[in-house]
Amino acid sequence: MEVIASIAALVTIVSFVAVIYPFKPYPSRKMALAVLVGSFVVVGISAPSPENQEAAPDVVVNEQEDDADVVVELEEEPDAVVVTTSSRVDDMPTEPRVPTESEVQDILALFDAGTLSSWRQTKTAIAQLESENVVTDTIKDALESRMLDQVRPLPVSDIEGNLTRYRNLADLRPDNESYAEKIEFYETKRQEAADRARREREEAQIAAITRLNVNEDRVDRITWYQHPNKPRYTNSRSTAYLYIGRRGLGDEVNSGRPWLRMRVQYAASSWLFVNEVTAYHDGVSEPLVAGVFERDNNSTIWEWMDVAPDDYQLEVLRSLANADEASLRFRGQQYHRDVNLSASDKRAIREVLLAFEAMR
Repeated sequence: MEVIASIAALVTIVSFVAVIYPFKPYPSRKMALAVLVGSFVVVGISAPSPENQEAAPDVVVNEQEDDADVVVELEEEPDAVVVTTSSRVDDMPTEPRVPTESEVQDILALFDAGTLSSWRQTKTAIAQLESENVVTDTIKDALESRMLDQVRPLPVSDIEGNLTRYRNLADLRPDNESYAEKIEFYETKRQEAADRARREREEAQIAAITRLNVNEDRVDRITWYQHPNKPRYTNSRSTAYLYIGRRGLGDEVNSGRPWLRMRVQYAASSWLFVNEVTAYHDGVSEPLVAGVFERDNNSTIWEWMDVAPDDYQLEVLRSLANADEASLRFRGQQYHRDVNLSASDKRAIREVLLAFEAMR
């Protein structure tokens, strides 16, 4: 049918030319016109119908090179089928691998640094390797061995040291129940120690209160609490000490809010004209008081300052009371004099502070 259609098409063209300009084998325009019409009919009959055509699927291939993505679309008519495949090279899973010797040594070096943040940095480095599909079992085995070598020599009394290391071991091996049991054991020990320390402190506070001498000022209705170690008179000796005041007398005194006073005094045979006192404790020097001192004399002289201590001065006094070596330097207009604090002076400061905490 295709050959016939081709011949008919050729005849149609020739006949069309003969209609315009007659030539052999067309003796006249009428004959050329008749042949033209006939060839049109033949072309129409021999052309294939749309119903007899087989539908061939169209294949469209689109390649995109952006980030190695490949998209393939297959379309069919009348029902189109589209298949899309997309993959990124960097999203493809990598094969598990063992860590290099350098990676192992770097992580062990982080842990061996022994700083407060070394274990946190070690865990971060391990997590980074695992995100890269690195098998970290050998690293964890080496770290676990190191941690056990650290914790085994520790005595049970070192509660914080044991707790820290067993928590690190539990981080490393969360499925190991023995580490969780050790953590629970030492947390219980720590709570027991805290409870015991609290009871001992409460007992020490009560004992400190009962040790203080009580003097009542009935005119101003103030009760004063003073340590028996305090100097009997201002001109007795050079030192620094604390005492407590509270509004009220007798039974009503417990309803008043206590306050602290600090007295720093210098006694000698000649004037120093003190205007500043420096505290020295175990190699550290800190200012204690400065300003105008009151003065008096008879056969001896004495200079003193009595103030409400601020938080900084209380910390300096605590440092003095807990130091092995503690002294005061009284600075005058021209000279200075150093005075050592005795063990009794330091104990008096500690006990007054304990009593004050209990009374607040």
